[in-house]
Amino acid sequence: MIDKFRTLATKLADKMLVPATLEIEQGGNDRLTGRRSTNRFPVSCKAVIAPRKTMSANGILIVQSVATVTVKPNIGDKLLIGSSTYTFETVEEIAPDGEPIIWRGVVK
Repeated sequence: MIDKFRTLATKLADKMLVPATLEIEQGGNDRLTGRRSTNRFPVSCKAVIAPRKTMSANGILIVQSVATVTVKPNIGDKLLIGSSTYTFETVEEIAPDGEPIIWRGVVK
């Protein structure tokens, strides 16, 4: 059953998501200089941005932009779709059988 779902998810991603580039940031502290070095690696993927509306406990409407992507982002990674750039603030994996099929996160 899960294999059929995974195949369907792949087909939907091909139809609904657009080509994008995820800039994965990797870095660490240099022990010799004490400075943080950062490298960015571009990864081709498919993605879409959609609004998510939620109501806070005190009744305030909160609208956030949520990205759905086909590769695993990390918080702080940048997503480039067309001429727009988004930065991940949260990341959530969708894994119905324990194996992720897609990732979603709030972006700014």
